[in-house]
Amino acid sequence: MWQAWSWPSLAIIFLLQNRAPIARWIAGTPAAASGWGRIRRSLAEIWPVLAVLYVCGIYLIYALRIEGGFLYVARATTLSLVVIVGAQLLVRFIRELSRRGFAVTPELKAQFPRSNTAPTAIFRSLPA
Repeated sequence: MWQAWSWPSLAIIFLLQNRAPIARWIAGTPAAASGWGRIRRSLAEIWPVLAVLYVCGIYLIYALRIEGGFLYVARATTLSLVVIVGAQLLVRFIRELSRRGFAVTPELKAQFPRSNTAPTAIFRSLPA
């Protein structure tokens, strides 16, 4: 029975020993004050609990000999990673597309030199 608990125990010890550097990586840059930044900082605080629960769940699947349990967890984990990576790529693509789509060409800036300052002046004249 001790051998069955040794691998999950070592995995949990490894996770807990490395929780601070991984939390910093998950949290990202502190300058990100957007909604995603807050979500990442919250996830960085609780990720060790989630990881320990994940390891314990995998051990329970093994210990209880649940048929198809490993396949189910592996499929769900893989799908979750694919969705997260896909969403990240989609966000980067949309950000780059909007940056290029709404960019003002140098020729247009030369033709209308005050076009960059006009909106700023309008916004400054509005009451706060």
